Amino acid sequence: MKTRMKPLGILMGVVALTGSVYGQAFEVASIREVVDAVVGIRSTIEPNPGSLTLRNTTLREAIRWAYDEPGARIGVLGGPTWADSVRYDIAAKPAAASSPDQLRLMLRALLAARFKLAVRTEKRESAVYFLTVDQKGHKLQPSKTEGPRRVQQDATGLAFQDATMTDLQNYIQSQPSLDRPVVNRTSLSGRFDFKLAILARTDTEEARKAAIAGASFVVFADALKEVGLRLDPGTVPLDVISIEKAEKPSEN
Repeated sequence: MKTRMKPLGILMGVVALTGSVYGQAFEVASIREVVDAVVGIRSTIEPNPGSLTLRNTTLREAIRWAYDEPGARIGVLGGPTWADSVRYDIAAKPAAASSPDQLRLMLRALLAARFKLAVRTEKRESAVYFLTVDQKGHKLQPSKTEGPRRVQQDATGLAFQDATMTDLQNYIQSQPSLDRPVVNRTSLSGRFDFKLAILARTDTEEARKAAIAGASFVVFADALKEVGLRLDPGTVPLDVISIEKAEKPSEN
């Protein structure tokens, strides 16, 4: 189904991207709600010259990628409760080969057209956590596994499979016990298998889930040190986005 776009509209600082951005729009786009999301499989966003694929992704995660800049992670505030709970598979193709920056612009337009998304943007000094590599180097090993990227509970904490540093960044900042965005400054590319030992001995799966959900910054920081990574608090000017309006899309 072709996604028809209208011109860019800005009113009182609210950006309503209901049309093509600077003349760029996806030629075809499909959005489907993930009804039975598999537990443990995180969202993935895969930009390619001829396509953009978002799997198991929430609206907030899609907005964050669409407005992101290399090396920085913005905060996305406000919006309906389902922006964090309902997950979607989005597949889109541009008319011609496109760069990641062009795909971000097209995704902004697609979200506006299909989710009726309107956002307000502003720059503000924001509290963040910096994810970096320890001065002594990291202990991550390149992934030797095949299959989807995922994070699973084990007896001592979390096991990441075929994960990028962006996957780790997204996981940490999605935890309810951590109250600020994470800025990925590792400069590490590639995919890794690794574990984060964040649990003391727990007897049941329910107890492990509760312990992980309540894990503090200190717990995550200590676990990351064991694999040669650091998580440090700091501040940095970030483009903060507030969701002014969003509606669930109809499927196609």
